[in-house]
Amino acid sequence: VQTFQLPLIAIMLGAAGVAVAALQFRNGMLGLTVLVAIAVAFPFEFGGGVRRPLNLALPLAAGIVAIWLLGVFAFRRRTRLVPSRDVYAVIVFMALGVASFMAGQLPRDGMAGAPRGAQLAGLAMLLVSGGLLLAVGSLVRNLPDLRHLTWVFVAAGSVTCITQTLPGLDFVGRWVAGESVGSVFWTWLVAVSFSQAACNRNLRVLTRLFLFRLILSVSQRQQ
Repeated sequence: VQTFQLPLIAIMLGAAGVAVAALQFRNGMLGLTVLVAIAVAFPFEFGGGVRRPLNLALPLAAGIVAIWLLGVFAFRRRTRLVPSRDVYAVIVFMALGVASFMAGQLPRDGMAGAPRGAQLAGLAMLLVSGGLLLAVGSLVRNLPDLRHLTWVFVAAGSVTCITQTLPGLDFVGRWVAGESVGSVFWTWLVAVSFSQAACNRNLRVLTRLFLFRLILSVSQRQQ
């Protein structure tokens, strides 16, 4: 990214962030939908001057968690979280991450710890991932919401698969190939697509055939 383009990119990202934040506060599912689409089909990255580019999905996920927490604590919105072992496990996971970060700041004789920036980045990933899991559990209120996110993921994954397998679409593949498109992504795409094609009795025949064809395309790509 050229230097003169950085202020323009920052302004565009800031404006988009404010718009998404305002809409997210009114409708929590919107932010989750945009997050899935950006992380999968349009994984824009910025920060070319650092060792590893930053995926736009990470600050968006942090924003979703922050807006959810603002609604819970500042506006007294109900979390709708069910007291379960899963919720407790996530909270303990995040607490252990904070405790590990604090322990890493203690002086150690003859041992050089990781740089402070790397430790903060790791802690941020732990807290954002745990907070996002809690936010999704609160914002996804019913089965249609969960079905919506599932098909957004399948649709975004289909776009990624098509652009990376069909000849002549290499120029599009440069926009949809990022750090978030790896082995874990392809595994989940196959798992979700197969479960829908094999177990969802409400699918039309053409949709079921498309999902099986998508699974075949992913399998051929990985060979």
